[in-house]
Amino acid sequence: MDPLVDDVWYKTKFFGLEVPDGKWNRYEHAAEAAINDLCHGYFDRWGLADLQLVTDVARVKNAVCAQIEFYVDQGGLTANERAASHNGAKSFTVGSFSVTKPTTNSDTSIAADDAVDARVIRYLRPTGLLYGGVGQYV
Repeated sequence: MDPLVDDVWYKTKFFGLEVPDGKWNRYEHAAEAAINDLCHGYFDRWGLADLQLVTDVARVKNAVCAQIEFYVDQGGLTANERAASHNGAKSFTVGSFSVTKPTTNSDTSIAADDAVDARVIRYLRPTGLLYGGVGQYV
């Protein structure tokens, strides 16, 4: 099965953040799986060409791109990858000015392995793919 989005769309239509070298296939595959889960397995049986509206195709592609960008922004796919990427300085001081990064429980909730970017839902909502009712795939 072909990927739902390629790096050309991601760079030229979505204008996403730079994906680290060697991570594109992994991030795209994981983002596609997350979108498919939200869409109740629609893309297990059908493809983008089966969507009724051209705008729905663009919305699905943008949803995948938003999730890829979320992985880039968060530092990886898993909680461990994200935690490792955020192990930078917790505080710094310049002269008498000091800043300390707060540690909150929200940091761990963002690092959940099943986290989905809020933009994904906004992109998919108008397509009807989030609806799990009867006969939505006719």
